[in-house]
Amino acid sequence: MNSVETHPLPLAAAVALLWIPRRWLRVGPAVGRRKRALAAHSWTHAPQDGTVLSARHEFSKLRNYVDLLRAAAALLVLLGGYGMPAALTATAPAGRGPVLAVIAGTLLIAVLIQMIRCERRGWMLNAPVFFIAGLMISAVQPQVPGLCAFALAWALIPVNPRATGFLTVQAIVFAAIGCLLGGIAPLTLCVAALGFLPVAVSLLARRPLMVLSSRRGSRT
Repeated sequence: MNSVETHPLPLAAAVALLWIPRRWLRVGPAVGRRKRALAAHSWTHAPQDGTVLSARHEFSKLRNYVDLLRAAAALLVLLGGYGMPAALTATAPAGRGPVLAVIAGTLLIAVLIQMIRCERRGWMLNAPVFFIAGLMISAVQPQVPGLCAFALAWALIPVNPRATGFLTVQAIVFAAIGCLLGGIAPLTLCVAALGFLPVAVSLLARRPLMVLSSRRGSRT
């Protein structure tokens, strides 16, 4: 592995930030309130019960900002930038493939952890909107593609309110602007694909992509 240079502590910190499940970040509500919130968002509900995004509700949830910041910070640590060395670097052309594979695998596991949620009655799919936005913001520097994709997807919420549509628009815009500004980079395409992954899994599994914080009073 002479072609790859690693910094173990930053690498471990970045992986920990990415792989912490969102539900572990729960703050505030009592146990009883949490159980009621989870019951209200059971995977047995019809799609129209919780698949629609509301900007007013989503931007009032503290954990959405935590999701965005931890994803952006973790990927920035992995890739480096702004004077900070990358936690994983290819020191020779032969190391570029392994480095990309490790980063892509780490991000894939992270998105799956944030997306798949196991409950007593089965499993459900959560739409990790802010987490994916954080990845896109740090995937391309400067952060124009990720920020533009996130902003445009929210701007289209009145006509495209469902989480599946939001993530689809965000992934397409991110890939288009990212490739336009930085060329067709493997990492850009990888993050764009991960941004669309929840939509693809939802379609293949025939399960709705839920927005657990879409109802008033829920902090999930």
